[in-house]
Order: sequence, then structure tokens, then C-alpha cells
Amino acid sequence: MSSIKICNNGHCFIGDLNDSNNCPQCGELLNTKCGKCKSEFNREFIQDIPTGNSINYRPPYYCDKCGESFPWTNKIIDSAYKLIMDDEELDNDSKELLKSTIPNLIVEKQETSVAVSNYKKTIKKGSVLLGNLLQQLLVSVISENVKKLLFNN
Repeated sequence: MSSIKICNNGHCFIGDLNDSNNCPQCGELLNTKCGKCKSEFNREFIQDIPTGNSINYRPPYYCDKCGESFPWTNKIIDSAYKLIMDDEELDNDSKELLKSTIPNLIVEKQETSVAVSNYKKTIKKGSVLLGNLLQQLLVSVISENVKKLLFNN
């Protein structure tokens, strides 16, 4: 069976890629296992995403063995946090509330409904630019269900 390689930006490849250690899309290091517990990536959790004539793969966000978040998950969350903290229209309480929603939007769980509600109420208090940039960041990583709840009026 061919190996799964995922770079630190979340680009996912199935196959050997001529034994390359770097992502052909962005140049980041390719990983084949969890950095914490060293478990190989579980192919079951890689979701096929059809994109035109090719297939893209959505990588898992957390290790199914130890629960550790992967580097690409941390980059998404960190980028969202930086955007939120840089917004001058949000007060500190709103920034903290909005930050708390991000992990629960990326992975659907019991807290996702509350996160969607808090996100929708709080994002209105921020700048239009913040709303647009967070939507652009999140739209490729959240589930279709969460996209509909967040971005369809």
C-alpha cells in the first residue's frame, strides 16, 4: 500500500512522490506520521474531496491515536487567532469569545452548534475585513454542514 504524506501546510499526497521529503506544492517538509506518538497517518480519516478532474485529500486535523493536533491544524488556528487579535473593532471579550470558536468549527463535535452561534454573533462586531479573511481561511477546512450554517444567510 502506498504511503500517505502530508506537509506542514496540510497538502496531502498518497504515493511515494519519488521519495521526496518536501511538498511539491509549497516546499514544506512532508510527514508520514504523528510528531508526538509516531503513529502512521490512518488512511481511513483522509477524506476524498473531488476537485475537477483530480482528487484532493483533506487531511485529518488530530491524531486518531494520541489526540495531538497536527502542524497544519495549528497553522489554521494560529492564523485565525492572529487575524482576530489584530482586529481593532473587536473588544477583548469578543476577541476571546471568537478565538474560542475556531477549534470547534474545524472539527464537528457537540460544541460546534454553540461555536457557530457565538461566531455568527461576534463576527458582526468585528471589521468587514476580519469577516472576509476568516471566511477565506476557514472555508477550505470546515465541513459542508458548518459552511452552510456560517456563511449562507
